[in-house]
Amino acid sequence: MECNAKIAARAGPTPFRYLISVASVKVEVGIAAQFPYYRWEASAANVLRHRRQVKRLIVTASRWIKYLVAIVLGQAVYFTVAPHLPPAAQHHYFKFDLGTIVDFWFCLFVYGIIELAGFLWRRRRAG
Repeated sequence: MECNAKIAARAGPTPFRYLISVASVKVEVGIAAQFPYYRWEASAANVLRHRRQVKRLIVTASRWIKYLVAIVLGQAVYFTVAPHLPPAAQHHYFKFDLGTIVDFWFCLFVYGIIELAGFLWRRRRAG
């Protein structure tokens, strides 16, 4: 039972919609189980596209880890240095003030150091 592309696009993704009526499931190249209404073929282009999508997800996860590390380390540095900052640069709870901006800059600085270290590590490894 084939599904019209316009109807499927309008309805959105509906997994298991035709599973009962069409009992065939394709498992191609060990990548994923695809139902017939997706019309997925195991061509070289689709395999490469799938690998790029998986790589993009891994890259996104590593970015979030970098963000988390930068925020945690930036907060640690800020709260270590905060008692020695001028009163205007200290953050007051539940207010948007100069201390919030200084705190943000500490996190941004730590993220820059992480990215610079990654860049230098990749450059050293490649050359």
